[in-house]
Amino acid sequence: MRGLDLATAPLVAAALQVYWTHLVSEVQRLHGGGATQAFGRPDDPTGCPCCGSGPTASVTRSQGGALGQRYLHCALCGTEWHLPRAKCSHCQSTRAIAYHSLDAAGSDEDGSARAAQATIQAESCEDCGHYLKIVHTDRDPFVDPVADDLATVTLDLLVSEQGLRRHGVNLMLLYGEPDPDGAPPPGGS
Repeated sequence: MRGLDLATAPLVAAALQVYWTHLVSEVQRLHGGGATQAFGRPDDPTGCPCCGSGPTASVTRSQGGALGQRYLHCALCGTEWHLPRAKCSHCQSTRAIAYHSLDAAGSDEDGSARAAQATIQAESCEDCGHYLKIVHTDRDPFVDPVADDLATVTLDLLVSEQGLRRHGVNLMLLYGEPDPDGAPPPGGS
């Protein structure tokens, strides 16, 4: 994101999140219902049905009628919408889905068994080369898709080393690309 002021970007993003969350909740209140009743079904199931933004992460639910179901969590307005599990959140493929997680170095237990039960995983697709983190509330009821996405930046680094690109964004952790000529960004030193 060339020209982005990285120092103020999280503050602007936080203000936009508050504004959009308020807008969405007011529309839902006025139309009496959830996102589907107020906004309809999206043409693109990978984008938020309320504001069109991409997801920060996906969340599996551990209670009620949503037990075990996965929901994408909007980066801008916080809305969550259903997307079937083991389906790429970028290209909708179900063929080559893999899960990656962090493992404690030097632990004695079976690493693959622990990785399969990790609270936070990166769900990747070999077909399109994208990934999105998935947080499991059945494994930790206090897991948060935004905060725990920030807390597991190391997982992003590990999967990006494998050539995978992130689908979605966390507006609290934006990064810029260096200018090709090495010049500082506008307004920077």
